[in-house]
Amino acid sequence: RRAARRADCRPSGRPSMRRRTEAARVAGLLLLLLRAQHTGGQRGPPNILFIIDESTSSRAYAMGAAEGPPMPLPNLSKLMAQGVSFNQTYVSAPVCCPNRASIWSGRHAHNIPHVGPDTGELVHGVWNNQEGLDPDYAYTIDQLLASGGGDGRSSVAAATPYELNLNGLATARRGGEGPDADFQTQLLDKLDRYSAGHTVNVKVEAWTNKVNFPYNMSFIGVHNKEQLNVSGWADETGPLWKTVSDSEAHYERDWNATRQLADWIRERRGGGAASPPWFGYIGMNIVHPDYVSDEGWLSRVNASHPQLRPPAWPPVASMHPEDFRASLLKGMGGEDTCCSDEYKVEVRRHYFAMIAEFDAMVGELMAAVEESGQAGDTMVIVTSDHGDMNMEHRQYYKMDWHDGSVRVPLIIAGPAVDPSAQGTVTNELVSTIDLFPTILDLARVPLPAAAGAQGASLVPFLQPLSLRQPPSQPLPHQNGDWRVRRWVLSQFAGDNLHLPWYALTVQAVRATRRRRRGSLRLVVVENDESWYKYVAYGSGHDVPHRLFDLGADPDETRDLGRRAEYAGLTRQLDALLDEVIAATSGGWAGSYREVSESVESYNKRSFAAWRAAQGSEAAYRAVMSSQLRWAPFWQHDSEGCFAAIERWLADPSNDTAEWDCSYPNPPQPWHCRHDDATRVPSQAQAAS
Repeated sequence: RRAARRADCRPSGRPSMRRRTEAARVAGLLLLLLRAQHTGGQRGPPNILFIIDESTSSRAYAMGAAEGPPMPLPNLSKLMAQGVSFNQTYVSAPVCCPNRASIWSGRHAHNIPHVGPDTGELVHGVWNNQEGLDPDYAYTIDQLLASGGGDGRSSVAAATPYELNLNGLATARRGGEGPDADFQTQLLDKLDRYSAGHTVNVKVEAWTNKVNFPYNMSFIGVHNKEQLNVSGWADETGPLWKTVSDSEAHYERDWNATRQLADWIRERRGGGAASPPWFGYIGMNIVHPDYVSDEGWLSRVNASHPQLRPPAWPPVASMHPEDFRASLLKGMGGEDTCCSDEYKVEVRRHYFAMIAEFDAMVGELMAAVEESGQAGDTMVIVTSDHGDMNMEHRQYYKMDWHDGSVRVPLIIAGPAVDPSAQGTVTNELVSTIDLFPTILDLARVPLPAAAGAQGASLVPFLQPLSLRQPPSQPLPHQNGDWRVRRWVLSQFAGDNLHLPWYALTVQAVRATRRRRRGSLRLVVVENDESWYKYVAYGSGHDVPHRLFDLGADPDETRDLGRRAEYAGLTRQLDALLDEVIAATSGGWAGSYREVSESVESYNKRSFAAWRAAQGSEAAYRAVMSSQLRWAPFWQHDSEGCFAAIERWLADPSNDTAEWDCSYPNPPQPWHCRHDDATRVPSQAQAAS
């Protein structure tokens, strides 16, 4: 009777518990079988080829765009056809060393603790291009692969000296070559992930971002190779392009490293079942400014492509003060000194030609994989360390929060990609810190808790949708379903800036929120490919915040941050940004304001320690006035510059106040402090 009642209570058509159990067992077996097929029937983990170039914006690849890229990319296009392309990949920090440190450790830029190279004190994050991982850090991707997920010091000595070139970039590093290694590893060309690997110029200019140096926009400081003038005050030489007779000779270092890695890959041919898989990494310098190419590559760029149109620039008077500061420091703050539409196009043409040459380097590596019979056993990952503004928004170079600087291409191809996923382009949000768990996942190497990695594996995107499972323990950026991210954070506090900035990009949200288990949660609009980007500076009260609807405004030209109808969403995203910082800081910071204050304190302590290390006041003054990139502008009022530094050091606070109005010729009144209480321009001033 009980059985009959149970039968009567079951909904019509619902199978019995026994049948459901048997069905679940069969489904589990099929799942295991499918996952085995997705690995290509390999005997063990795949080989992994990891390629990072410089300064390539995601827009250059035109992933999924009808018009395609402005130049032929046959090798990258082949990888895209065989793999999955991630069109919304954002860097943790848009500059070389901080983001590479993030990639190799899987940590956010504000949570990479290390010993400051100038103070010997704990530094919580990688704030500028001088800061990175400690030299004895033991949990980088290559170390974990070589040691099977254990402490990397056991098989790959993290403190092993590595060769440095004159720019402080690691040119070769090898480990895990013995027969007992889990992975054979080879790292070539630009590694750039450790602290103290860059120039005095980079760190001093970053530390002194908040100093109110005197400048005058009518002063012309540099005449760059008869190409452009730089006015006011600049930390960079400006966007320079050059056509050379032989581009391969110009990028000889990259080509040599490419061929060296290709030879190493061929040597791994036919290793047999007893041979460990390999991990090969190459970091290219190509695509980094200056913009240099030859006629052979330039001739391949489609001059009529939409991306070869000159970007429209806003008038200086209408620019947000932090945008103006970035343009000024990059040598592009003058209304009439830089740059003509023809000049903008030449920069972009050379930029795309450099990417076409990078594609050829990728082709050399892929040929080595295929000719050695390892294509069926090798995963290939291609990305960039950051983007390039490419003459958009009155900027070139990196360090900025716009998509041109923070959004990069990412391709994952190889035998782990299911046939149903090949050739797909996903617009789900991805961070470059996700590469760390992705590579370990592909390699079937456990992720040690001691590594403190904060990313999420992208392997689910390589599988059919039916196999994508919710995470057992959702990370702070997940909502509990199979999607990897609902938000992505980029940030920077180094040179070519005034205030630290934080850019939070969120996917498909309504201007409402709800609370679940005590944490802020955005309401997601399913299947709505829309993104908002929220940008905050300093303490959040120094200058106006920013908000962009990237779905409707992909060029980020319409700032919604001070429009009344977006006030609620702006407040929510500001609160979410604080929650993100608190959840990912490792416990040392509860808000982005705390991070900004810590950065300013670090800047002053580091500068004071470096100044003392110069040995004498004369030596210090010589470096500051004549040996850094700002030297021509410093000479305009040398004593005024030194006095500005003394005022900055004497200020006991670590707040992030906007520039004062003491400049001889400020470009526009609203670029100065207007309100001592809020330090935010009035609506009327902002509207101007």
